[in-house]
Amino acid sequence: YGADKVAQIITFGKMKARAAVRDVGRAMDIPLERVDQIARMIPAVAGKKIYISNLFEEGHEFHSREFVESYNKDPQMRELIDMAQQLEGVSRHASSHAAGVIISDKPLVEYCPLNRPTSGSEGLGGLDRVTQWPMEIVESIGLLKVDFLGLSTLTVLRTAARLIEERYGIVYEMDNIPYDMGHVGPDPSKAPDKLFDMLAEGNVGGVFQVEGAGMRRLMMEMQPRRFDHIVAAISLYRPGPMENIPLYIERMHSEIFKGKDIVQYHTPKLETALKDTYGIIVYQEQIIRIATDLAGYEPGEADMIRKAVAKKKEALMEEHRVKFTDGALSRGESEEVINAIWDDIKFFARYGFPKGHAASYGRITCQTAFLKAHYPVEYMAALLSVEREKTEKVRKYVAEAKNLNIGIEPPDINLSGLSFTIEDAQDRPVIRFGIAAIKNVGEAAVNTILVEREANGPFKSLQDLADRVDLRKVGKRALEFMIKGQVFRRWGTVAQMLDGLDRIVADSGKTHEAASIGQMSLFGALGGGGGSNMKRTSTLLRPTGEVAEIEHKKLLEWEKEALSVHVSEHPLERPLAKIGPYANTTIGDLDANWNGKQVRLAGMIASLRPYTTKKGDPMAFAALEDLEGQVDLVFFPRTWQATRELVAVDQVMLVIGTVQASEDRLTILVDTVRTNLDVVSSMDSILEPMLPGPGIEEPEEETWTPPPPAVPRRPAVPVQAKQPVAKPEVSSQPAAASVSQSTPAAPVRQRISVPPEPVEPAGPPVSVSQPAAPATPPIRRRISTPPEPVAPVEATASVGDAGPPPPPNFDEEFGGAPAPVQRVARPAAPPAFEDEPEPAGRKLAEPRLAESRYENGTNGNGHSNGVKHNGNGANGHAANGNGSQHQESPAESQVSLPVAEVEQVAPVVSQTPVPVENPAPTPPPLPKVAPPRQGRTIRVQLNPLGDWQDSCRQALHVAAQFTGND
Repeated sequence: YGADKVAQIITFGKMKARAAVRDVGRAMDIPLERVDQIARMIPAVAGKKIYISNLFEEGHEFHSREFVESYNKDPQMRELIDMAQQLEGVSRHASSHAAGVIISDKPLVEYCPLNRPTSGSEGLGGLDRVTQWPMEIVESIGLLKVDFLGLSTLTVLRTAARLIEERYGIVYEMDNIPYDMGHVGPDPSKAPDKLFDMLAEGNVGGVFQVEGAGMRRLMMEMQPRRFDHIVAAISLYRPGPMENIPLYIERMHSEIFKGKDIVQYHTPKLETALKDTYGIIVYQEQIIRIATDLAGYEPGEADMIRKAVAKKKEALMEEHRVKFTDGALSRGESEEVINAIWDDIKFFARYGFPKGHAASYGRITCQTAFLKAHYPVEYMAALLSVEREKTEKVRKYVAEAKNLNIGIEPPDINLSGLSFTIEDAQDRPVIRFGIAAIKNVGEAAVNTILVEREANGPFKSLQDLADRVDLRKVGKRALEFMIKGQVFRRWGTVAQMLDGLDRIVADSGKTHEAASIGQMSLFGALGGGGGSNMKRTSTLLRPTGEVAEIEHKKLLEWEKEALSVHVSEHPLERPLAKIGPYANTTIGDLDANWNGKQVRLAGMIASLRPYTTKKGDPMAFAALEDLEGQVDLVFFPRTWQATRELVAVDQVMLVIGTVQASEDRLTILVDTVRTNLDVVSSMDSILEPMLPGPGIEEPEEETWTPPPPAVPRRPAVPVQAKQPVAKPEVSSQPAAASVSQSTPAAPVRQRISVPPEPVEPAGPPVSVSQPAAPATPPIRRRISTPPEPVAPVEATASVGDAGPPPPPNFDEEFGGAPAPVQRVARPAAPPAFEDEPEPAGRKLAEPRLAESRYENGTNGNGHSNGVKHNGNGANGHAANGNGSQHQESPAESQVSLPVAEVEQVAPVVSQTPVPVENPAPTPPPLPKVAPPRQGRTIRVQLNPLGDWQDSCRQALHVAAQFTGND
């Protein structure tokens, strides 16, 4: 068209309420922190204009009593607000419209005044002129306005298609990537239905337009099966139409999954316009079609209804209402139906989305989903390559790649390219970090290295690199960050590299300076370059023993500083594997749609800044970090007082709070935090902090009495005494022992085991008879294997309760004064219970809640508190025994916690004392336990795959242990 016929459109940025407060505060020299505090008292809600005057108006939705009180009490704030109100709405600066371009048939100077921006054509796509009139005036005089949208997602699609072609020889282009059912792409085996399955599962990370938390929930609720469902979802997920999402889903599911049409129209004439969206107005084009079909409007004239409603032009709206009503009445519609239709038009016209725009976006959504579903490695590599300079997105997409079981490898001097590349490892393909993705490393510096590597092959050593590449051109700062990003780890440690950085650059500089003046080195090449056939003895790095070692935590910090993300190991991966299930979202999924909603976030306190209010009350600001990003936290005085002992830098915790979305960022207003997550009932029921009761001291001998016996829920069947059984010999007992029920003695604490089959005896026989006793539920117990073999002791008992027979290995503990504890041999390992949390060895004299710990000795998903566990390492225990293990002492035992809410229970009834002939020396007595506090609630976790009756028995037993009973 000619440069004189094309221009961008000017826009005028106006001072909104918060901006006016900040600008005035800056001019008045009020401390920035105080100005920011006042500005944040003005709410910021997406899609709504808020004026300072709204906060003073009683009954207004944004009225703030706190704001008014502060305004009346603080003269400085009053002056600031009064001046800001006068500037509110004033044009602050001029800029160009993000996408609007004017195209004319004649030179634009014949239609409107033009402006040449001081920045020239930078940021204007090569255009060096903008209109002096904003778009409203430009449109009103009849000029053609076109929106040109540039999307980086199109570059992602092109990059992914290139990677697919390189790896598989299949050529994808924008026109042949399937996006709807029935489409066939270059590879007929790749069906489009997989993309809809993936979206319905909520696997939307990196998918255009739907990767936010709100759209993810919508995809999972909607279960889209066609392209038009995606188009509708993009249009409905906006203020206003959003409230019709449940109705749309209900009608859609009825048609798709049940084959029933339950849509009801105000009049059958609406079916033509609204059939595709199940009777709901979604698109602006539908309003035009309704006005045309029902009221006889011309299409161009019908669009004026939308504009009148969207711009809230009351006079024009009333004019069209009368015309619409008259036209529809003349075509036989009732006034009641016409009024209902007009109300719908009036509502949806404010938020209606152009269907052409929605369809264009929906197509890209489905195409990106198709590539992610069928080519996840190539698609994620393309995403990372295109977004490599955006720290938060790199962090987010690395986490998403790991969720897809795609390996991420750190950059390497001989393997990495400019951007992210794909390598085929032994078990799976991996994505290798690009060198240009390292912070402070520019493309020019990387190309200097890559060109030489491409021409003369991989670098053989650090000396070889210094000889072949002039590292002065790369730059010392770029090399420093490459070292921190572990680019050179094949040649030495980070400590060695940083220690020798100056020597490396100096040596390389001397070599290439000599080469530039034609000096021959002693090694047969100009400057010691790549043509040398002789090896040089490198002195660039000192031995590791001469260099101060850098702690592992610092190395991880440097890696994140250089790569924007932890690649080799994230310090949060292990603890977050434990507490992550209690969260309901991640920081990466937070957006403005969470405003006002409560969230539970698992993460680590990255920074903490205490603050004192004007009233002298302490509060704090902090930053919470997870695997995907950071978010600001605010602890108001009351919350800070309750949580300050728990909050510290590097502390991993669960934060429960409310999201506050402002114009430029998200903040969490903290309600409470959790650092002890071992004793919770479920991730939807977070308990208040439960501190242990006062320490239980050993009571006076004459004042202590055992607690009352438990009342059974059903008639208990007593344990049937069995005849004495010949016992295996015990090498530690010099003579046979017999048991008599009639001899009174102090209560004995005895462990009884029922082995599945007799064990070969060793030593003199021991005769034991089991006395009758009240029914005691069999308790499944895990007992640590003795450190050395001991002689087995056999005893049998039958338990007649209504539950299933007990497992082959279990213990019953009886209260009273202690007796010698006899270890029993285990013929086989006790049965394992997967995914059962277990507490560390308990002390009966100190009943308390288990604490969550994040310590060394971990294995992937779990931490070791002394229990080797065959599950997923839940609740801080080492999975499959790879973590550091704390061996129990013989006096400790390990308890499997079942899930049930257990109120205060009485202890297991003590057995009749069982004296033993020729007893071993009696150890010092255990401290007696005081009666427990009444009304205490213990929450423990249930293994859903286990037997529920057995789990209930375990729950009762564990509750008794935690409340201080045998």
